[in-house]
Amino acid sequence: MRVVVLGGRGRIGADVVRLLQERGDDVVTVSRSTGVDAVQDIGLVSAFHGADTVVDVTNAAIYNEAEVVEYFTSVTRNVTTAEQKTGVGHHVALGIVGMDRLTTSGYLAGKAAQEHAIAESDIPSTIVRATQFFEFLPNILDALSADGTVRAPATAFQPVAALDVARAVADAVIAGPGSKVVEVAGPERTSMAEFLRRAADASRPVVEDADARYFGVDVGRDGLVPLGTFTTGRIDYAAWQRTQDGV
Repeated sequence: MRVVVLGGRGRIGADVVRLLQERGDDVVTVSRSTGVDAVQDIGLVSAFHGADTVVDVTNAAIYNEAEVVEYFTSVTRNVTTAEQKTGVGHHVALGIVGMDRLTTSGYLAGKAAQEHAIAESDIPSTIVRATQFFEFLPNILDALSADGTVRAPATAFQPVAALDVARAVADAVIAGPGSKVVEVAGPERTSMAEFLRRAADASRPVVEDADARYFGVDVGRDGLVPLGTFTTGRIDYAAWQRTQDGV
């Protein structure tokens, strides 16, 4: 199978590329450095010729709502149009668990726009929605900190290792075409406050605050966790932490 990966050098993409190559797929990573610009619609048709599947795990390094919506909408429309021109049979993209339930803003609004643009295309697609990554927990702690205290929303939390997300994306490629949404989450579900206490250092207490927001979004009690069937990651937080500590 020939697979083209957009964002193949990023946190998720690099592992997706490796996992697919290990099973013998012909995997091509494209980016601006290879002459492909999905935002400007440069080089996509040439890159997609002969591909069976295109994987989009690109990320927007912007958080202004209008800009991130424009980014994901433009990229997705450019990519799916190029797929139609070249006969690509399967589009796989990375999404976020809860996108169908959250009141979106900022980055989340961009990801919602991405899913909408995918739905508008005629390409069979699989969206792999993931919960938050373990790797992002330090950013969450910083974002929720005020006056030395982390104020966590009163919500359920089930983060996942980035490697397990990459496995789910690779599995979606291997499963083949089909317009569907699959979800992946870590093996442990607790309150956000309880999980963040495990990730925070001793100098930064974590409290649950019913008025706290998650990057400006009211996520409710279950907006960040899967409610239906989902794939459970293999790596729990303690095991992941040991890898970070070099143990």
